[in-house]
Amino acid sequence: MLSQEASAVVASFGQQPGVTREHLDNFNRVLNDSPELTRQINDAVQKKVLKGFAPLNDPHAGGTYDPRDQEIHLPLAALVNDANGKHAAAGDLTFVLGHEIQHSLYSPTAALAREQFKNRGNKNRP
Repeated sequence: MLSQEASAVVASFGQQPGVTREHLDNFNRVLNDSPELTRQINDAVQKKVLKGFAPLNDPHAGGTYDPRDQEIHLPLAALVNDANGKHAAAGDLTFVLGHEIQHSLYSPTAALAREQFKNRGNKNRP
């Protein structure tokens, strides 16, 4: 079950431009069907590394995490029902969300490593 804070983050996805009720319903269904994914979202929101979800405009990516705005961007096409009224991409979306959540959880460590690398590089300059 999503925490109150994580529920608010997920609900705010429904307010994004272009997001329909179908998108939000399928998104919530994916989360409800995966207790581990729900746990990871709760963890990322609690650690303040995930502040939202937004539509993805890049047709070449299955999903992205942007550490600047701390949002996971998802393709809306992955959240629509097929001709039979079923959400056929649910399994793929579960994988993508899990992958992008890992990026969010590792983002502070990655930022620190980049900073240390830059500082070391500057110390070695004449």
